[in-house]
Amino acid sequence: MASTHSSPVAYYVDRLQHIVSTHDENDKPISLDTLYSFERDALLSIINLRRQYNSQRLPNRLPPEVLGSIIESLRARRVPSTNDLTAPLYDYTDFFAAMKVCHRWYSVAIARATIWTYIDIAHESSPAERVLRSRAASLDVRFSLDMYYPYVLVDFLRSHGSRVRELHLWAQNPRAMHKLPRQMNVLAEHLERLIVACVERGSSVVMRSLLLGVTPHMKAIALQRAPWVPANNLPSLTHLYLSHLARLELGILLRLLNNTPALQLLHIDECDFYASDFDVNITKAVPLPHLRSFSLGHIPVDLGCIVLDQVQLPTNVMLRVYALRLEEGDDARDAFDGLGFSNPFIDSNTFTHLEILIGENWRKVVVEGDDKESGGLWIDFVHQAQGLAASENSWLNWLLWLPQMVSLTNIQTLHVCLRRWDDFCALALSLPQVRTLCVEGQIESRPDWGSRSEMCSQIRTVLLSETPVAFPHLQTLRMDVFGRLITSSFLRSGVRKRHLDGRRLRSLAFRIEPFYWHDRERFEREYADYRQYVDEVSWFEEDAFEWKVSEVWRVEHDYWLLRPSEDPMLFMDHWYQIRTIFRLYPFLYIL
Repeated sequence: MASTHSSPVAYYVDRLQHIVSTHDENDKPISLDTLYSFERDALLSIINLRRQYNSQRLPNRLPPEVLGSIIESLRARRVPSTNDLTAPLYDYTDFFAAMKVCHRWYSVAIARATIWTYIDIAHESSPAERVLRSRAASLDVRFSLDMYYPYVLVDFLRSHGSRVRELHLWAQNPRAMHKLPRQMNVLAEHLERLIVACVERGSSVVMRSLLLGVTPHMKAIALQRAPWVPANNLPSLTHLYLSHLARLELGILLRLLNNTPALQLLHIDECDFYASDFDVNITKAVPLPHLRSFSLGHIPVDLGCIVLDQVQLPTNVMLRVYALRLEEGDDARDAFDGLGFSNPFIDSNTFTHLEILIGENWRKVVVEGDDKESGGLWIDFVHQAQGLAASENSWLNWLLWLPQMVSLTNIQTLHVCLRRWDDFCALALSLPQVRTLCVEGQIESRPDWGSRSEMCSQIRTVLLSETPVAFPHLQTLRMDVFGRLITSSFLRSGVRKRHLDGRRLRSLAFRIEPFYWHDRERFEREYADYRQYVDEVSWFEEDAFEWKVSEVWRVEHDYWLLRPSEDPMLFMDHWYQIRTIFRLYPFLYIL
């Protein structure tokens, strides 16, 4: 009777045992090929069994389109960071691990064309194989001019230029890119995103036509330490990032902006502008009617003023001018005069929030509306002089200059942290619609810093003011004195007068240091009589009294990720962390 076997593997094992047991000494030895054939057949049987088993598992019951989409999601795309635009754009680590799971996953991944659209002609051993697997799908190409000659890129674009959607060019030295625009005399008319980045900084920047001047679908360009900017007409460009460009003539910048009528986001960081032969009197400002976000930073104040004067901004733009350098001998008054905005900010009456913060060697002013449609203005200055005292006298009356820069008539929320409070009352007269006032004192470990008593004295003067009344519509007052709670006598006369004049405060709040929180009951008794003049008196701990920059400054898009010094949200988060540390441990300032 023929024996039955529970599996094909058992069949091969029984056959091998039968051959060995019936082998006679006089017979020829069993060849290795025979043994290997049995082993190979057994392994193939095992593989087939595994495939049959895996095919019944839930992931492998998915249609190839669904499983392929899941596997493709493991191909992580890195959003290009402006901290290093030379890095690869995709990470295939998890994807390659998924391909080794089983034969079906491998087959699905190989057959899905959109998985293989990233062509890295720098680190890939076989980019041509990826091109074949991608079939007719659009391509994202990264090319290193340090590892290949430009003709390799040109040949690639001649063959596949119509499929390229993103082109990422990088090199260690910008000299490798000088002749590239002339060599790229090929068509890539469907190109949408261009990144050009060098590790080292060049000597100057010129304008060059790219890709035969035909780039009708270009949407985003990022240039970092590049030796040239495109001279193409860019009717569809919405995002433009320029960083660390050496000796960038203002005329070249304006011609570039003239070629981008649909521009929505413009970011210029740490560019070395050259304006010695630029005549601002005969140059017409470039109109950018669709611009919604404009950032300009890490440049001297005088050059920043020239750039802003040559750009015609819409009324609802989010304008951030950051890290403007005030160097030895610069006058702060001249800096503010140079930042005179004919539009949109003097004539705009939609801003509702004003924040004024003072650091040891910098000043920040933020004016914003309730949403991005209202626009906003962010300006911060950085002193490069040796010590703040070198230019401190030029800032004595700087608060009085703010109404000349922006419209303050509709400001309803005011956050203030000052070093000197001399002109605070005068500024208050320019803010008739303020409902909420938040004030913060400075650390008093240095003798030249304004004391909390000076701050409280100015707040009391504001509350007692009449003809004209400062903050006539004030409803909420919040105070953070950076230390122990002030004595109740400081503000009693002010809140009492507001009550008698029919301008009663709805809320008065104080922040108490955590190590004084156990004395809250004593504070409540000391301020008990304030409830005659104020609807609510309350106290807060550290976490309950925070200032955060508004979310309207968050820049979200798919083209690049700003480094912390360029991103307002990341910058302020870092500043708040440092501020919290020094608040909890003020002795660190002395160290």
